[in-house]
Amino acid sequence: MSRLRYWHPVLTANELPRDRPVGVQVAGRDIVLFRTSGGAPGALEAPTRTARWRAGAACRAPGPRSSMRSA
Repeated sequence: MSRLRYWHPVLTANELPRDRPVGVQVAGRDIVLFRTSGGAPGALEAPTRTARWRAGAACRAPGPRSSMRSA
């Protein structure tokens, strides 16, 4: 069973900056944590792309895109 089926605390709300993404590893996977323009927290994984999220790099590979705007 995948370890990512469960919640994993990695940062407190105060530790998540508003101005830049933060990279973490959870169960051996690279995850980027960020805040939307409205301040809501978010998390993404790029399983087929090897972008180094912790360096703040964006994944520019072609593929589906989603909006990170908050309501």
